[in-house]
Amino acid sequence: MTAFRKSLRNAAILISVSIFAIPTSNAVPQSIYGKEKPAPARQVRFEIPQGWTIHRGQSGLVVFHPQGWKVQEQGGGAFVAFRPGAGGGATAIVYVQPMEKIEGKSSGVVQGLDRIAPQLFPEVKVMGLRMASTKPEVAVGEISFSPRGQAFQGIAMCFKQDLKGALYAIASTRSTYPQDEPVMKQILSRFFYSGGSGQEGSASAPTMVPWRDPLEGAFSCPVPQGWKVDGGMKRFSALDTRPEVLTISPDSQVLVRIGDSFIPPMTLPTQLGMSMGFHEGRWYGADGVNKQLIMRYLPSTSFLT
Repeated sequence: MTAFRKSLRNAAILISVSIFAIPTSNAVPQSIYGKEKPAPARQVRFEIPQGWTIHRGQSGLVVFHPQGWKVQEQGGGAFVAFRPGAGGGATAIVYVQPMEKIEGKSSGVVQGLDRIAPQLFPEVKVMGLRMASTKPEVAVGEISFSPRGQAFQGIAMCFKQDLKGALYAIASTRSTYPQDEPVMKQILSRFFYSGGSGQEGSASAPTMVPWRDPLEGAFSCPVPQGWKVDGGMKRFSALDTRPEVLTISPDSQVLVRIGDSFIPPMTLPTQLGMSMGFHEGRWYGADGVNKQLIMRYLPSTSFLT
């Protein structure tokens, strides 16, 4: 299972979708194009995007979605999130189907979408099928279908490594697809499995143990048991101290960082300073005791690059 989740995370890098998969089941979805109404999604209080809510279900499944959307679980980690239309039928859908065993190519899975989920993608047509990657196998194709005479379009993708993988699909009515596509991709990028059983307070979490700054004993913080921990209070001068904690999971797949000792103290550029030659990018304070980098505030992505 651990290897399976690692391989799925590699696929997330390729398609900019964050995914965690667990074994599939043979359960099939109920129709979302008819008048049937699924059970209302259960909500809990989490920090979520404005205008969104959360579905927390079986096996710890957590799906963030815009208010008004519904989520149906299909067992074994599979689910469909959809936006009901005025008549009760779906007008946009996000489908996730983990697969414990894939026989054949990932492209064949995409082409067989209507056989895997016929209630969701009746008589679907797959066009422009292409391989986004060969190691692991990632097949992507455009899809179109017309449940109850209403035209839908979208994208389907299958990721496969060894015999395991997952199938993903997004689709909405042709007239609304341009504005629906980024929303559906956000749903894919946010869902995860917490490891709980779907009940309040049942989510599993690693055992936390205290870790104390080994350099100066200046602070302590809880860290996951068994993880590698480094850092402490880095002192560059009497007045320049930079706390830093780096924790790495035992499989070296996850890094959690608090603080960054490579980032020095900074000061904003001023007209007076620039008239004296202290331009942005230069250092202020040559004594090495109170040395500061002159730099304006930047968006985080600009600063990182």
